[in-house]
Amino acid sequence: MLMNLIQRIKAAILPTQGSNAGNKYNQSLFSYFNGIFFNIPNNPRAYVRNGYQGNPDVFAIINIIAKKAASVPFYVYEVDNKKSFNRIKNNKFNLLKKGLTEVEGTDLNKLIARPNEMQSQQEYIESLVSFLEITGNAYSYKFMPEVGRNKGVPTKLYPLPSQFTQIIGSGTFEPISAYKLQIGNQEIEFKVNEVNHIKFFNPDYNVSGNQLYGMSPLMAAWETVSSSNEGTRAKAKAFINGGAAGLLFSGDKDAMLDGEQISKINQQIDTKLTGADNYKRIVATNGIVDYKQIGMSPADLEIIKSIGADRDTLCRVFGVDPILMATDSASYNNKEMAYKGLVTNTVIPILNMIRGMFNEVALYYSLRDGVEYYIDYDAQAFPEMQKDMEKIVAQMKESWWVTPNEKRTAMNYDRIDEADMDRILVPTNLIYLDELGMADKAL
Repeated sequence: MLMNLIQRIKAAILPTQGSNAGNKYNQSLFSYFNGIFFNIPNNPRAYVRNGYQGNPDVFAIINIIAKKAASVPFYVYEVDNKKSFNRIKNNKFNLLKKGLTEVEGTDLNKLIARPNEMQSQQEYIESLVSFLEITGNAYSYKFMPEVGRNKGVPTKLYPLPSQFTQIIGSGTFEPISAYKLQIGNQEIEFKVNEVNHIKFFNPDYNVSGNQLYGMSPLMAAWETVSSSNEGTRAKAKAFINGGAAGLLFSGDKDAMLDGEQISKINQQIDTKLTGADNYKRIVATNGIVDYKQIGMSPADLEIIKSIGADRDTLCRVFGVDPILMATDSASYNNKEMAYKGLVTNTVIPILNMIRGMFNEVALYYSLRDGVEYYIDYDAQAFPEMQKDMEKIVAQMKESWWVTPNEKRTAMNYDRIDEADMDRILVPTNLIYLDELGMADKAL
């Protein structure tokens, strides 16, 4: 049993050599790339600067997703019954944790609780989710000591800035051979087994390797982001200028303003009319001047309404119900359903990706300790899912084929070490249908 476990783990974490030599898929896409890095498609740095850092709606949307995902704790389990575990591991909530026993105090527990010396579990997950949503990619560097008891075992996990991380290919034999982090003139190369990479689907397949990188949601929404940014700038300029743009000119055609007079008027406008402190200020002048409006106010241009429409589009692209970003009031029920949709449709799929990454790390500890570990998050920690939990618990109450201890586990209670708590209670008021027919005949 232990040898089978070790062989499975080795096959999962150790790269194979030469097994892709005759792979026609690799030949068609990666044969030209041998030791050459694949260019990062699009411009993820612009997604960071002009999207996340430059657009308040993008920042707020990604923050909602990342903080919600980071609020859920991950736990370490030991697989004690592989068959039972395989039956329920893809269950929506995995309430019973069947085939699993939670473990505490192991090195793996400590790593998951604090992935590195600078980040807690929550901070680490929030950074991964944020990078994933901004650039479509999230990379995690596994620091593995070269000597000692933990030789070759990840003891620290660091999120890499995805806008500066490149993939290096080695041709047909191994499409991804390494990763390179380049910030300014500094370049650091990581071995392929030192980095975990999770990403969004990217349909842009080509011989440049674009498909190896995830597609950022901001790529699909870039025109909307640009429109929103321009609208915000236009609104800000309109407020600074005190309203619509216009021209001041001489009100007397026989007394035209000379260059010096125009310069002085412009200076007076800058000091006494523009800016929030001078909003609607009245200024006297002894000159004969007239005004011609050459622009429209933000309201006339419907800039504010346009910014709101852009916000709704961005919400849909990121899988967030616009109600959660609405500036007007929304009913409690509507927001409750919106948060539930956020959790089930957006956050949980991302957490599943992170769970897969954590379990790849757990394989190293399984190999070292000779124990099969499994890492999972607790979906019951989402307040939005409590009503679903209540329904499931109500169903379990009627599920006589589930033992009392299994029901306690599902409700986050400790098991009771009594033999009867692991026995199935069968209702005594049930009889077989054919026996009911015999009873009718007897009557």
